[in-house]
Amino acid sequence: MAKQILLYYNHSEEQIKKFQEKLEAEDFKTISLNYNRVTENHELFVDEKEFKAGRVYLAQFLGLTEKELENQMKEDNQVDFNEHDQNAYVNKQDKYEDVHSSGTSLLFVSITGTILLILEGIGVLPQLQWASDFSKYLFFTVMGLMFIIFFVIGIKSLKQAKTLSYESAEEQLKEDAILEYISKEIKAEQIDAAVLGNETDSNEYYFLRTEYLSKILQENFPESDVALINHLVEKVYDDLFEK
Repeated sequence: MAKQILLYYNHSEEQIKKFQEKLEAEDFKTISLNYNRVTENHELFVDEKEFKAGRVYLAQFLGLTEKELENQMKEDNQVDFNEHDQNAYVNKQDKYEDVHSSGTSLLFVSITGTILLILEGIGVLPQLQWASDFSKYLFFTVMGLMFIIFFVIGIKSLKQAKTLSYESAEEQLKEDAILEYISKEIKAEQIDAAVLGNETDSNEYYFLRTEYLSKILQENFPESDVALINHLVEKVYDDLFEK
């Protein structure tokens, strides 16, 4: 069986079907439609042998040149990537480590730099050569202000890290509670019976299962972040359904 490739997707089912009819009129034989519940897009696939020709007809259908279509698809893929990246789950412990590391580094630079400026100013270090007194004062003023800013940001970062440390402990308790609930209360057979029914397209199984499981967890743990719940659903999916 030839490999199926996504050719076109759109929120509008009517738009997708119009394009499907155009391809069928051009004697395409391998068209298949799918509804992606995650992105809420209707998707049209063709076999890889017909993909190149399909791109030509898609450009005509959208009123674009093939180059404009290629650029638009690149932009769409970049938007999808950025949205995914922005919504990606990052736990509080990782955030704590990043913020704490940044704060510590800024404090080290600011304190070390200030000490070096003082030593230079009182003549302990080998004296730098200045074009004029104004150049010397400008240098000390600019560097001094920069180190003060670094120091202030570093202190704020460490305060934020302290808060994140407490939040990390709370998040870990929530995660443990959710995982325990899944272990005791969630059965793969019950989920499949509720959401699959007569569904025969195995490509849909993952989306149906994760969507249903996320809904159950959000109902039972309404105070938990959706990002955390989705992360845990992905974490336990293989253990639940791929045994």
